[in-house]
Amino acid sequence: GMPFEVWNAENPFGADGSGCTWDATVPIGDNAYEDGTDSQYQDKFFEEYHHQLKRAALTPMMGNHDAHASDALTQTGPFFDMFTNLNAQVPGQEAYYSYNVGKDLFVIVLDTTADEMIERTSAQYQWLEGQLTGAAAEAATWVAVFFHHPPYTKGSHDSDRVDRLIRIRQWWNPL
Repeated sequence: GMPFEVWNAENPFGADGSGCTWDATVPIGDNAYEDGTDSQYQDKFFEEYHHQLKRAALTPMMGNHDAHASDALTQTGPFFDMFTNLNAQVPGQEAYYSYNVGKDLFVIVLDTTADEMIERTSAQYQWLEGQLTGAAAEAATWVAVFFHHPPYTKGSHDSDRVDRLIRIRQWWNPL
């Protein structure tokens, strides 16, 4: 089995968060609808999940809605004002990072909100290559890579038609 718990609807964490037994929470973007403003984060994220956030590490990533008010390239806006990424390994870069959960799981969080961030020549792509072949990934039983835009989807954003999703699938999946 997996060395960590996955929450599901059959195992609710309760109103006080007492059922929260996991080590980290990784919201995968679009955390504060509609535009990722400070007030939307306060009302729709921090107020909504305050009990759970007290009990598990928070390792957020931006989604396209968060990017309406924040910019991963310049590291500005409400997302970067609210979250200080202590896991960032690249000086001045908090949009992507990695960390260990115990000795079994190595987690990599990436940013896909700007086309410049997903290019094969980008600093993030080069960093990802190094992370996947580095000592932490080699030592871990599990390596989990999270990013907002899925390489495969047939929902409202068809991954066979949306350029960004095609590029993520073609460039990142082989890594």
